[in-house]
Amino acid sequence: MTQEVNLSEWTKVDSAFDFALSLPEGDQTGWIDRHFAGEPELRMRTRLLLERAMAADRLFEDLGRRRDTVFANLLPDTRTGDKDAADVRIGRHYGPWKVIRRIGAGGLAEVYEVERDDGRYDQKAALKIMRASLLGADALDLFKRERRVLASLDHPGLIRIIDGGETATGAPWLVMEHVDGVPINVWCEGLANSASLELMAQAADALQAAHARLILHGDIKPDHVVVVAESGSIKLLDFGIAQLLDDNGTGAAALAVTPAIASPEQRAGIPMTTASDIYQLGLILQQILASGTAEPRHAAVVRMALGSGTSAQYASAAELAADLRNLAAERPVMALPDSRMESAVRVIRNNRMAATLALTAVLGLIGWGVSASIYAGEIERQRNAAVAATDRAERGRAMLLNLFRRADPLELDAAGPQPAGTLKMLDSALEDARLNLSQDPELVADLIGWTARAHHRADDLPGAQALAADSAAMILRRSGSQSSNYVSALAFQGYLQTLGDDAAGGRNTVERAMSLLGGIAVPDRHVLDALLALAWSHEGDWERQRVLFTRAMVLAQQLGQISAQVEAGAGLGRSLTGLGEHDAAQIQLDQALALAMAKYGSGHPRLALVFSDLGRLAKDRGQPELAIRHHRKALELSIEAFGPGYSRNISHRNNLATALAETDRIGEAVAQFRLLLGQTSEKSGPNSLEAGEVLQNLGAAQVQAGQFAAAESALGRADAIFAAHLPDGHPRRAFPSLTRAEMRIAQSRFAEAQADAVRALSILTVAFPQGHFATEVARCRVGIALIGQGRPALARPFVQTASRTLAASTTPVLPRYIEPCRRAALGL
Repeated sequence: MTQEVNLSEWTKVDSAFDFALSLPEGDQTGWIDRHFAGEPELRMRTRLLLERAMAADRLFEDLGRRRDTVFANLLPDTRTGDKDAADVRIGRHYGPWKVIRRIGAGGLAEVYEVERDDGRYDQKAALKIMRASLLGADALDLFKRERRVLASLDHPGLIRIIDGGETATGAPWLVMEHVDGVPINVWCEGLANSASLELMAQAADALQAAHARLILHGDIKPDHVVVVAESGSIKLLDFGIAQLLDDNGTGAAALAVTPAIASPEQRAGIPMTTASDIYQLGLILQQILASGTAEPRHAAVVRMALGSGTSAQYASAAELAADLRNLAAERPVMALPDSRMESAVRVIRNNRMAATLALTAVLGLIGWGVSASIYAGEIERQRNAAVAATDRAERGRAMLLNLFRRADPLELDAAGPQPAGTLKMLDSALEDARLNLSQDPELVADLIGWTARAHHRADDLPGAQALAADSAAMILRRSGSQSSNYVSALAFQGYLQTLGDDAAGGRNTVERAMSLLGGIAVPDRHVLDALLALAWSHEGDWERQRVLFTRAMVLAQQLGQISAQVEAGAGLGRSLTGLGEHDAAQIQLDQALALAMAKYGSGHPRLALVFSDLGRLAKDRGQPELAIRHHRKALELSIEAFGPGYSRNISHRNNLATALAETDRIGEAVAQFRLLLGQTSEKSGPNSLEAGEVLQNLGAAQVQAGQFAAAESALGRADAIFAAHLPDGHPRRAFPSLTRAEMRIAQSRFAEAQADAVRALSILTVAFPQGHFATEVARCRVGIALIGQGRPALARPFVQTASRTLAASTTPVLPRYIEPCRRAALGL
């Protein structure tokens, strides 16, 4: 039975744990066993602390490698071949800067050589442009912060910003001085120690200049500390994850880290201080001095920079710079104080506030007893760091999951990889995760779910359905049916089913998710995702969709989820439009648009959804010109973000072409429908149902344009495709005949027009509710065809009934459908 450990015994455990951490990894457990040979309880507790710390480090580093693997797979391979040949940014302009060639890429951004191209003066520089595909809003904030940070710095050892802006899709960019430098560890190979130490001192000077402006770098490694070949001076680069410190010198926990150089603060997931930067600079110093003379003072400076073992850490980068120059000049160094004071110095220098006081005054006031108390508090912090392994693991999991989530094609920069390529790389990364992260099935299930979403965005519905079902099943086994995560996964699975051939099965899945959702006591982000998926699953059931989107909007506001508020607002506007509540729909869509523009900017592709729904609303309100503007904007945003061949452009182009066809801009409508037919045929096949629907709309536009021969061909092909795909009596089977009747009337071929109109009327009367405008248009055309044949008595009931019903319709009906019928009725 385990005995309770008292305070004095904990002190022994803490001291042993602290000392064990300073030993080489292979010697730690042996030393603990020998030290507590007669105290098995304390030996067990100390070894447990050590094992948890080591396990946390291993997991953190493993997740870091997984993250790096995913980055490598998701980013285009530019290491071989002609990397500039296929790069669409080469030759583009960003402000007055023209892109010349690609220099390199990292996890968050890509870097290009640019030159000034506005004729004012000649200058070459470096363009850094954000990769919006991977880390989304957090990374965008980081990148914009880097611009602000660089703009506030003025030191010869720090990179200088020249210009900045954003692309049409909201991806930020900055132009900075172009530095042709060599990583400091490479430059120092074979260099005398004194010269290497002076360069490291310059790096510490540059770091101190940043710290003086309350700026923490957070990612100092050899590639970011370079020596300029021409001058032999230091430049500190890449403030990509920099932080602004508060007045006490404290920042936030690290959002992103490089595992190999992660400081203790970054590994523990606690708020960072300048100690993190000094630690990382110490790692570079350790590497540079590793091959040099093993001089004790050198080792002491390295230990003090790292704050390792029983060494204090430098309170500032300026102190480190001073000791480095003292080393180079063979003068005494701060890193080797009087041994009697060593422990107190370590405590004081690890306390950022105490470090501002005079060392002699502090020692005179606090005494050795207080020093020992602070030392015990430091050991408590280290023990808490080991116990916090779970939190560090969660942060690592979140980093990896975030990469998959931000690989959603909607987040891609305009020049990023196209969805098909993204899918291939995502699938490869997912397989790696399945093999190597099997001990964390919940994480794997989430990665599968986000990969399913990426497949759905790219219109790979079968692939998305299979992945969504796999994710839901895995979460069910892991968390049970009452978890919000499972309900979210199940709702998304059902939504995808409703889009495919298993609509009935999809409805059953959706209803099961609806039932389980009622048992979730605490709404969270998973519940929000479930509500949105369930709402989209009820497209056409406007009232139920309105209720679900309303619940989603309320929860999104409570959780502060802006993107979900935009989606729920657009969905609410759509459902209210379907219910005929146009004023309420306008309010929702205007609010969604304002929110999206504030969050993403005016050129982001996420706005396309809102503009598309605004176009539908304008059409229903009888505002065709406004509908055209909205649909054109949605299409332009999509093309700008993803290129002209992106499959999601099809729905936007169809909406635009239809809106154009409802005005007198028939030529434009025909041109858009022709483009749409080419896209649809390439995507779904020339004889697909989708191609048939475009042919029907193209034929209708050609009839309006008087292009009867072309319309005859288009309507004939649509008729054949509908017959092959749709059952007898389906309402779509009526529309080629209905449109052909209009054309025959215009050609004065009234008997043929009557036959076509009668066929359409017989289908629509059964398929649609009484008074539907399409049914009444067919009825009217039967009457007009009879009038054309000189049979007004037979025509009268058809024309008069249709004219009255169309005039009384509560749904806006275009004048081109009403006016022919009204004129025919007046002529009888």
